[in-house]
Amino acid sequence: MEKVKVEIMQLKTQMTHLANTTYSGRYIFSGFKTDKPLMDEDGVFQIDISNAERIFYEIGIGDDMDINVTGSDLFHNGSNSAAAGTKSSLIETFDELISALELEDEEALSAALDRIDVDIDNVLRVRSAVGARMNRLELTANRLDDDLINFTKLMSKNEDVDIAEAIMHLMNEMNVYNASLSVGSKVIQPTLVDFLD
Repeated sequence: MEKVKVEIMQLKTQMTHLANTTYSGRYIFSGFKTDKPLMDEDGVFQIDISNAERIFYEIGIGDDMDINVTGSDLFHNGSNSAAAGTKSSLIETFDELISALELEDEEALSAALDRIDVDIDNVLRVRSAVGARMNRLELTANRLDDDLINFTKLMSKNEDVDIAEAIMHLMNEMNVYNASLSVGSKVIQPTLVDFLD
């Protein structure tokens, strides 16, 4: 049980570090407050956060998509908000499990395992929502790629030169030009006297 407890403590530390994950210098689970970490090493929220703090990007004309997951949703068992100073329910589950392992309390261990199942269900729920957004984003990207090809074809039909037709017009104009030169040379017959000036 001691070895399991050490492993659980490492997992708890890893979970608090994951909660403070950054991308391009921004904390990804901190809602609108991307310049502040979500929680401390003990799993206590450092900021007030609500599920309403969703960041939207426009992925198409009139098509917006939220691109973040809030820490209250993921680390506080799907609750709508979490206040600063509140301990994450996910981290509390780890603490209960560690305590039950220290005391070798089988009943508390069983209760902690039940809470782990609830937390796993919550993580899977959030993960499936992120997966659905990824699918939607991929479909939108594919549609935009198809639109680019279609619009390029349309522009090509409207603006590109038909080579065969252009050559045919050029040859017609060359024939007209040569015919006019021929007619002009026959009408104006130059003589040697024209060049003696």
